[in-house]
Amino acid sequence: MSNSDHQTRTTLEAGPRLRSGRAPHVVLGILAGLTLWALDEVSGAGEVGRIAAALTILAWIGFSASGVLLAYLGPARAVRTGAILGGLVGALAWVSMGGFATPQGFFNAGHPTTALLVLAILPLPFLTCFYRGTGISYRHLYIESWDILVRSAAAWAFAGLVLAVAFASAELLRLVGVELLHDLLREDMVIAILLGGTVGLGLAVVAELNDMISPDLALRLVRLLTPFVLLVLAVFLAMVPVRGLTALFGSVSTGGA
Repeated sequence: MSNSDHQTRTTLEAGPRLRSGRAPHVVLGILAGLTLWALDEVSGAGEVGRIAAALTILAWIGFSASGVLLAYLGPARAVRTGAILGGLVGALAWVSMGGFATPQGFFNAGHPTTALLVLAILPLPFLTCFYRGTGISYRHLYIESWDILVRSAAAWAFAGLVLAVAFASAELLRLVGVELLHDLLREDMVIAILLGGTVGLGLAVVAELNDMISPDLALRLVRLLTPFVLLVLAVFLAMVPVRGLTALFGSVSTGGA
């Protein structure tokens, strides 16, 4: 490999990204989560139901694509591109729903939703290459596709970790009679907001690193959980003298059988 090829390869692997801050990623993630939750609530029949479902899909794809493209294109261009992509997918969804009695029948069929997701995901590396002016070659498409895949996988892994910690914390607080977190996590909308927000936050953190894969990534992501875990432990320790641990040891008899 020549020196020029090595430099080109290194530049491509670096994956230059625009640092737009964490807040836009989180906001777009929350909006994507809310629209995904709203898809489950769309159940009207007839043309009104089709239009409502298509608009919801438009918003979901638009917010999701904007969140993924934000680090590559910047806020304004990412939102415009996401809106165009969401509009195209939403229009195709509206046409496809004509063969179903209700939007829920369309979603439950499985294959139409899968096809729409494929149509929404496949253009992302092409759009990234086009707006960056790198040219739509196999090498650039491969690098951009791999970068998007790694960033998305890391963000979803972080979201899964956050949900696991949240549910574990809810059960820990229930031992001292604090039911608030447990009750919140029983709501689908709360789960959608939490999932969307944490995926957006994960995308933002990964975008802050210059390398596609970095040993600092896991440390940065886990570090974000520290304030929440400390807060839960503080509440737990503060409530132990007041409520005790009867929920944990109440059924244990010290006098034998």
